[in-house]
Amino acid sequence: MTNTGNKITSDELRKHIRHIIVISLDACAAGHLGCYGYHRQTSPNLDELAHDGIRLSQFFCEYPNTAVNFRLMMISRYPEMNEHWATFPQMRKGNSRNLPEYFKDAGFATASFSGNSFYGPNHGYKDGWDTFETAKEMAGHLRANVITDMSIHWLDQRNPEQERILLWAHYLEPHNPYHAPAPWDHMFAQEYPVCPSADGKGEFLP
Repeated sequence: MTNTGNKITSDELRKHIRHIIVISLDACAAGHLGCYGYHRQTSPNLDELAHDGIRLSQFFCEYPNTAVNFRLMMISRYPEMNEHWATFPQMRKGNSRNLPEYFKDAGFATASFSGNSFYGPNHGYKDGWDTFETAKEMAGHLRANVITDMSIHWLDQRNPEQERILLWAHYLEPHNPYHAPAPWDHMFAQEYPVCPSADGKGEFLP
């Protein structure tokens, strides 16, 4: 795909792309995924996707913070170009457009489901999304199974023969609080002792 003036045009999106599903994991280290050489079976489904698809060997984080990084991903700007802790609407002053708006203009049905409230409508990310669901409170989050169920339900309502689709599902589970459901909460208990979590409400394995 080419670009014009460093911007992808809606015509190019219509011509080259049909359906896109983005899956992101908050605070997930590549070194703990099987497809990147980790020796434990922590990610069999992701490993299968990587085996059948394209696995990138180099990737870079522009800023070590979820809220800031999502702002950068959505408008493709380095943090030095803005105040690091500016809100997303502040960063978009002028003619800045975000990622889903380009897809929306190209005729895509768009939806995002987020387990982290820092990436959600309450932080200014609503523009361009037909549907956006996330945790309602700042400290709350939606479980992975809820994100998956909402994503599948939205996909089931689409007609892939007549619609073009952009879906972004963002999962919080690799991030604290480390309250994994059974049986994953003690999946490696025989290898490591169980320790109290930082908030004292649950348990995690180092």
